[in-house]
Amino acid sequence: MQFETAQFVQAVYDAGIHADMVAVEAHYGYYATRTVVTRLREDVIAPARAQGYTQIWLVGVSMGGLGALLYVRAYPEDLTGVVALAPFLGAPDVITEIRAAGGVQHWHPATIAPGDAPRQLWQWLKTSLARPEGGPALYLGYGQQDRLAPAHHLLASNLPVTQVFTTRGGHDWQTWRPLWQALLTHAALPSGSP
Repeated sequence: MQFETAQFVQAVYDAGIHADMVAVEAHYGYYATRTVVTRLREDVIAPARAQGYTQIWLVGVSMGGLGALLYVRAYPEDLTGVVALAPFLGAPDVITEIRAAGGVQHWHPATIAPGDAPRQLWQWLKTSLARPEGGPALYLGYGQQDRLAPAHHLLASNLPVTQVFTTRGGHDWQTWRPLWQALLTHAALPSGSP
């Protein structure tokens, strides 16, 4: 419902993009039980692919951005691309650790515990960002005053500038709306049908 209330859906149509859209209610419980990727695949992505959809994008905001990134990490072959707006990328200690190493490409954790999803995600990002060809497109958008911006800067520094969108603002829909409109206007998002 938030996507509709924030006029994200209308913005897609206003941009002339012909797409079918599904908004999912991926509440915190799916993240706490580590089932968000399974639920997305079984309830949304697999049925869409079974119906013949070949261009599938995930758009996630905040925790939803994390969910989209976790999904593309697990099943990159399922997606055309991901738009992550102000994604949660880990607690401050994880971001500080990566920044202290000089960035994700210089970060070499000794071990990553099986349940350490943020470090696992960053390890995957390190590998996938070093070899971007052939994988799903990744677009990042965030407010420059967002409390999560230090993590976003780390990710942005490893993406082509054409795939990073920023604006003034914090961690709120007032910031994400113009970012979404900018992405729809300037990014290489699909404009055709499935």
